Amino acid sequence: MAVALTFLLLVPGCSQQSAESAGDGGTRAEASPRAAPASLRRERPLPAYQGNGIDGNRIAISELLGKRLLLFFFDPSEEHAGMVGRAVAGVAAERVSHNFDIVGVAMKGDRDGIRSFLRELGLEIPVLDDRSGGFANRLSL
Repeated sequence: MAVALTFLLLVPGCSQQSAESAGDGGTRAEASPRAAPASLRRERPLPAYQGNGIDGNRIAISELLGKRLLLFFFDPSEEHAGMVGRAVAGVAAERVSHNFDIVGVAMKGDRDGIRSFLRELGLEIPVLDDRSGGFANRLSL
């Protein structure tokens, strides 16, 4: 039985509290929810991770602290990835008017396959290359 690796994580506005080395080439800062509904509150703060994007640029989750954030974790080969990706693409146009950012988190796949997947969806978002699992592990996913 395969485990679905496509899901969304909605993170309410977060505030940065402290920074420390992540030990795996990235850095992290601790952040905590601000005025989040009880159903969205987390016991642990969101790590403000920094890593490479699939395009080779650095992506710093810490730069997004204080903003609403939708994290789109996906494996382009997973059967439900397209369905969830189309939902993300549908709300992507509302980013500016509703004041939130979207960051993709590629958990599997090769770079060309990831780029092709995003192109087919018409999604132009930063994508963290998390095929090593560093960020997902920080979130205990």
